[in-house]
Amino acid sequence: QLRIQLEKAQTGTRTLKGVILSLVQEDSTRKLAAPTPTRMMTELPDMEVLPELDQYENRLRALEKQYRLEQQNLFPGLTLEYFQSNNGRTDQALTGYLVGLKIPVLFNGQASRIRAARLAADAFTDQQLDYERRLSAKISRLRAEREQQEKALLYFEEEGLTLSDEILRTAESSFRNGEIDFFQYILSLENGYEISLDYLDQLQRYNEIILQINYLTL
Repeated sequence: QLRIQLEKAQTGTRTLKGVILSLVQEDSTRKLAAPTPTRMMTELPDMEVLPELDQYENRLRALEKQYRLEQQNLFPGLTLEYFQSNNGRTDQALTGYLVGLKIPVLFNGQASRIRAARLAADAFTDQQLDYERRLSAKISRLRAEREQQEKALLYFEEEGLTLSDEILRTAESSFRNGEIDFFQYILSLENGYEISLDYLDQLQRYNEIILQINYLTL
């Protein structure tokens, strides 16, 4: 049973290393270091600098500009052009100015475009607000989960890991001195290592939460 679990862990490790190397586009022969498992640091997300929200702001500004442009097209406009040409019959250049007045004729069509631009901007504003609400809710959820995992890790760091080491030392000493039989020895080892494995599982969950916070997205 232990051998099967070990082979499963080794296979999972090789798979994850392959995924990491493919993401960083490194040579598959490179060996990845295995640092001591520790807590990752949290970078508190700033809602104002998240790239997703910045994209929403840029898109909303573009829609608002489109709306103002449609409004301007509804009003009359003046055009002024300067020209200079030669009619081929004289060496003297002809210069002049053209002044024009642009008057919209199809008011209903332009009014429809204005309403459509306004509706598009308002609809996108609702999408932006909904995204911000969902993002804020996710941040609150992740922070609550982080606090819960911190409490679990605190137990292991203050008591659990010390207890695990003590169980293993006592089991080793008792077995060598003949105070316990092999079956009791194996049970003690299993209990001691189970505490350490539980700690690593809790640490993994904690670090996964930290990664979601540090690289926040929906």
